[in-house]
This record gives sequence, C-alpha cells and structure tokens, in this order.
Amino acid sequence: MHLPDPKNLRNRARRERERARRFMVGSVMFSFMFLFTGIIFLSNVDKIGNPVDIQCTVTSEGGPVEGAEVVIEIDNWQYSGYTDKDGKVFLEDIDPGNTVITVRADGMKNLTYHTTTRNLLNHDDRSYDILLGMEKGIGETNHGSFNADNLPDLCGIFIFIFTISTTFQILGIIGLKRDKLKEAKAMCFAGIFSFGFGLSTLLSALAFIHLHRSTIENGIAKKIEESSPR
Repeated sequence: MHLPDPKNLRNRARRERERARRFMVGSVMFSFMFLFTGIIFLSNVDKIGNPVDIQCTVTSEGGPVEGAEVVIEIDNWQYSGYTDKDGKVFLEDIDPGNTVITVRADGMKNLTYHTTTRNLLNHDDRSYDILLGMEKGIGETNHGSFNADNLPDLCGIFIFIFTISTTFQILGIIGLKRDKLKEAKAMCFAGIFSFGFGLSTLLSALAFIHLHRSTIENGIAKKIEESSPR
C-alpha cells in the first residue's frame, strides 16, 4: 500500500496553520473593532439624556396641513404647537424619553405616533413626517420605545464579553506562534463560545477547523515516520 509522503503532509499542515493564523488575526481585528465601538458608545452614554429639537411635518393627500395641532407627550411632560403653511411645527429643547406624538386636524383622521426621542446617537434633533388620512377617527402607528436606564450596564457587559473573547483569540495566536497547536485550538474553541459577535466568531470557527486539519496532517505524518523502517 502506498503511503503519503510525510514531508508533503508536514507542508500541508504548515499551510493549514498559516490559514488558521490569518483567520485568527482577522477575528481579533473585528473583536477590537467592536470593543472600540462599545467603549465609544459607553463614553457618550451620558449624553443620551441631552435635550433635543423636534420637527414634525404634517401632510395629507392634498399636501401640507396648516393649523394641525401637534401634541408631544414625553414621560410626564407635554408640549404642543400648530403647523405653519408648510405643515411644519418646530419645538426646541425637549427632554428626551419614550414619546407619544398626537396630531389633530379638522376633518382628518387623528394620528398617534409612538417612538423614542432619546439621544442614542448623540444627534440633537428629531424629524418626523406624519401623513394624515382624510377620513375621521383615530389611527395609531407603533415604532417601539426604548428605555436607556440600563444602557450603561449593558455597554459594560458588552465590553466585558468582548474583552474575554479577544483575550482567548490573542492567546490562541500566541500558542500558534509557539507551535502549541493544542493550546491554540483550545483558545479558538473558547473564543467561539465566549459570546463573540458575528464575523469574529465565524473567523474563530474557521481558524479552529484549519488547526484541527493541521493536527490531523501532523499526526498522520508522525505515524508514517514511526512505522517506516530506519
């Protein structure tokens, strides 16, 4: 029976390790990117409560609606105004929060709009385009709400998890550099299941596969060398 050349097997194992190294480096880069994003977001989390400016543009099938009453309720506060000839109303320095916007106009269907005006991305203005129907009654659109009270804790957990995942990935690269495949595989495996995110986890999984292939190639080469006559 013809046996594979151990030298070729060793070369294939080295190529598998090189592929694994590239995937591991890519995984670390993406993890650092998400860590950086989390740190930046956490550093701006205190700005979520900053006042915002709100502009509502009210239109119907016939065009802008002048004189429509716009009532904005945010938590325990209420603000109101009337649209101009362009259908716009502009309210300044509104404390953000879970928001209900109610629009009323004579002869048209009232509309209630649920949203949040929290300053998630540190933008200081909010714009809403509201289309009123010509029929009477009450309509409602639900765009969800957001409670930012626990956001600092969530950001902290996010950063902690990615720090663990990134640490495993870096240790895996160090193990690979030292030709300790078992350690590198263990760190890759830990990186996969330490709640890394998306592409970072996928790259760790691919690195683990290539390391496993390299281990198999080296194992076969070693057995052939041991069984070959001296």
